[in-house]
Amino acid sequence: MVLPVHKCRLLPAAGNTVRPTSNPLALEAIVGGSSPFPDRASVAASIDGVDGPQRAAMAAATAAARHRFTDLLTDRTVVVAEGRAVLAHAAMRYQAGQRCSNDEAAWLSVLLTVLPVRDHAWATATRQRWHLALWRDLTQRAETRSGRRPGRAARLHRLAGR
Repeated sequence: MVLPVHKCRLLPAAGNTVRPTSNPLALEAIVGGSSPFPDRASVAASIDGVDGPQRAAMAAATAAARHRFTDLLTDRTVVVAEGRAVLAHAAMRYQAGQRCSNDEAAWLSVLLTVLPVRDHAWATATRQRWHLALWRDLTQRAETRSGRRPGRAARLHRLAGR
């Protein structure tokens, strides 16, 4: 397990390895269903973005979602309601052991750029396996305007690791 912070200070890039048998935080994570990672690179690899045809499909789905989003911008309350509904639908799919289609994942990732939608996602996040799977999958597949996914680990841990 790698702990990225200690007493509100960032640790060195190599992280800080913790023995699960001697650290209550590591033991709690394992008992709670988290798998320990041997190093920071393993953590990053577990949420690394998709490439190749999957990336191209998500880029196309995200372009369509952004166009759809532009059409909704006339009424912010409609956007927020749509974001909450899409988030609830995604939660039901992952609870059932399914995952979002590219179009659904792209639409949710675009709606999460609206602060009240993002805040609702954050407030309703849990540590249940299906919820972690939802955020890991969305983090891996989400497309940004630049094509890069900066801060994906921080977003995932903020949403799922509360």
